Amino acid sequence: SGPAYVAITLVIPLKFAKKEIFKALTVAAKNYAMSHQETWREPITCGIFPTEQGAGGVEVHMESFPSQALRWRVGVSHQLSKLHSAQVRSDASLFLTELIEEAVKLGIEWPSSLQPGTIEETA
Repeated sequence: SGPAYVAITLVIPLKFAKKEIFKALTVAAKNYAMSHQETWREPITCGIFPTEQGAGGVEVHMESFPSQALRWRVGVSHQLSKLHSAQVRSDASLFLTELIEEAVKLGIEWPSSLQPGTIEETA
């Protein structure tokens, strides 16, 4: 089986949804992946996209919570295959933690009703 692909999502409260925040998070995500090349493969994609179920159930990635937040997503492939899902999930958790720490440095705060981020392994 091929490399495991992971979608790491940060939930960004709307009041922090600014171009410079997304730019800084993108730089941080790419720097993290590049400094952990033994774990992550290029390319890495970052962005906010509308969420819809399209033809064939393809998910496009930005969900908004009514007037609360946006989802900013990093898509990246792991060096390991899907057969190593426990290790992939563990490494993705470290990546998410790094992104949350970066977001906090940028001044982002989450209301208690929002979980800061999520991880999904995709096909």
